Amino acid sequence: EGEDVIEAMVKGLKESKDAKVRLACIRYLSKYPKKFPISVLVGALKDTDARVREEVVGVIPTMYDAKAFNPMCSLLKDPNSNVSNAVVFALTQINDSRAKRPLVNELDNDSPFLRIEVIKALAKFNDKKLIQSIASLAGREQDMEVLATILTVFKTFNDKTTPDTIISLIKRLHEQEQKMEKDAADTLKALTGNEYTGDPKDWKLPETAKVM
Repeated sequence: EGEDVIEAMVKGLKESKDAKVRLACIRYLSKYPKKFPISVLVGALKDTDARVREEVVGVIPTMYDAKAFNPMCSLLKDPNSNVSNAVVFALTQINDSRAKRPLVNELDNDSPFLRIEVIKALAKFNDKKLIQSIASLAGREQDMEVLATILTVFKTFNDKTTPDTIISLIKRLHEQEQKMEKDAADTLKALTGNEYTGDPKDWKLPETAKVM
């Protein structure tokens, strides 16, 4: 496309008072990531319309520059959940060694929905060091949907440190959340191959139990 069209779109993104126009501009510009500077996107992260902010976050990984990292991460606290979720996903798409830390920090986010997205995002890195952060969350998490996500990730990682965490979780859930307790017990069996019987409060991980 000609430079005059690109310039017109950049101007529209910066100056139009109509959010629909700004949204159309960023969608057009996203097709030509090498024809305008990253500063255009960084500035648009402060747009007053959540739809524009979300769209901009989605475009950033296609033309990532380290200058966008901190401004984008600041939107993890965006009041609109679509925007913060978009940032979580974007952090798994960029080539930046700093991407994991902001996600780990959001494991204590007030929103259980965001915590779920963060857990899923951390799993995508396939880094077993991150399992300790997720296991730590399991020890204090109260939301059953978040716990269900954690158990799914435990199965994916298949890490030798998680059975002890799961046993602690089962003891905490016993007689309170029977369905989740069963899910946790099934996960424990899948990881160790061992059958556990009797009162879960008395369960201990045998020395011979190893992750399969």
